[in-house]
Amino acid sequence: SIFCMTGIEMTRMTLEKGLEWLEGHYNIGLWPWELPEWPKAWHHALNLVDELWGISRYTADAYSEAAGSLPVLPMPLPVSIDAENVQADRQKWNLPEDAYLFVFSFDMNSTLARKNPIATVEAFLEAFADQPNKRVGLVIKVSHLNTKHSAWKALAKLITKDKRIQLITGELRKSEVLSLYKSCDCFVSLHRAEGFGRGLAEAKLLGLALITTRFS
Repeated sequence: SIFCMTGIEMTRMTLEKGLEWLEGHYNIGLWPWELPEWPKAWHHALNLVDELWGISRYTADAYSEAAGSLPVLPMPLPVSIDAENVQADRQKWNLPEDAYLFVFSFDMNSTLARKNPIATVEAFLEAFADQPNKRVGLVIKVSHLNTKHSAWKALAKLITKDKRIQLITGELRKSEVLSLYKSCDCFVSLHRAEGFGRGLAEAKLLGLALITTRFS
């Protein structure tokens, strides 16, 4: 049995269902994780599996110290897109045709401190605020926008400082997200913690330049 969920979620499900669903099986946890170490408060969750797969080498390393004799293998996730059939369409997104565009995408159902969109906007302002005529732009794509979130209010205030920063909100289909990426030139990801980096991988397959942290 392969459990594609966090170790915390697997623990919760086991508390609800009991141990019977694990008995008589070789159980592998394919557990996503973003931080450098698996927390000590959750070491007991490791008893639920016979083997752990990390979604990247970084994630596997995060489990290794806590795992002891439990086998831990890096098992990176596949990234496959039909890049040749993804069409750039700046007109659809109301983007300037003649500007070099940076793009960052995040979901507010995640943790903004980890996704770190404020750093992306601050970097853009620092680079170009004194060049108001420079033909550049920053596209911020936000899913599950929550305007009442305190972190969002700080970000929204920053965005208003430069009219070249464009906000796109709402939940898009995968094909639309990829089209938006391809309509831009450079994908920026200044995550403070990222277990895999699917956005980066997809942008790379679409031929974009990348700017990212070296954290994970």
